[in-house]
Amino acid sequence: MAWLTMGLQIAVSAAFFGFALCALGVFRRTEGGVPAHRAAWGLMAGAFLVHASDKLAMESFGTLAMARGNDSAVMEAYVLWYPLFNHSRTFMLLAVWGLLLFIALRPGTRFDAAFYRRAGVLLGAGLLVGVLAGLGENGAIAREHFSKVAQWDVVELLLLLSALFAALLTSAVDRMLWFCLAVYAFSLSLNTLWFAAFAALRDLPDTWSPKPWVVQGYRLALTVVMAWFAWQRLRQARRGARVPALLEGPQPRPSMVG
Repeated sequence: MAWLTMGLQIAVSAAFFGFALCALGVFRRTEGGVPAHRAAWGLMAGAFLVHASDKLAMESFGTLAMARGNDSAVMEAYVLWYPLFNHSRTFMLLAVWGLLLFIALRPGTRFDAAFYRRAGVLLGAGLLVGVLAGLGENGAIAREHFSKVAQWDVVELLLLLSALFAALLTSAVDRMLWFCLAVYAFSLSLNTLWFAAFAALRDLPDTWSPKPWVVQGYRLALTVVMAWFAWQRLRQARRGARVPALLEGPQPRPSMVG
């Protein structure tokens, strides 16, 4: 099942790349739209391109380690680097959801080149903090690591839900991006439950524990849904259609009576 799990992980990374590329397409085609909506799509494009690249690098490393065997030097190095990869993505996304919350709470922000530079620096700082957090675990792919993953997923989920709620009230993102992020939040909530169970039960004899391939299976399904929403939004952007925020009503059609 290890190879099935790895294959599903790589497929999840591919789906994240698909989402990020669609988000980038939306960003490029909505220059004349609502500035906050466009900035949010641009933020997601940059963040998830980095997220997918980081994740795919980890999985490529893991595939090589599995091919070389459990007693190989490559596997030893992979075990050391695994927590660094995981935490780097988590802390970067904490920065992303913080920025999304900022966009929602500061509608008058100028989304110029300086904003995107500062956002890039903040995301880079999140990656670095995550690497430092991973270094403190001494390469423990075991109960301790998965417990910390579950704990930080709770923090990430709370911050994301706060950003989604604020964006809902202030109409800071369009409804298609809101749907994408709501799906991601649902996936994150499942991760929290499953990783907590995996950490608590994996070493207990005669006890059920979540199967890693099942976790990657539902992650793939939900990430594909995210990418599908982003693809639909890109199609609308190509047509020049305006997509309102979730709580905004439909735009009135122009009257044909003079």
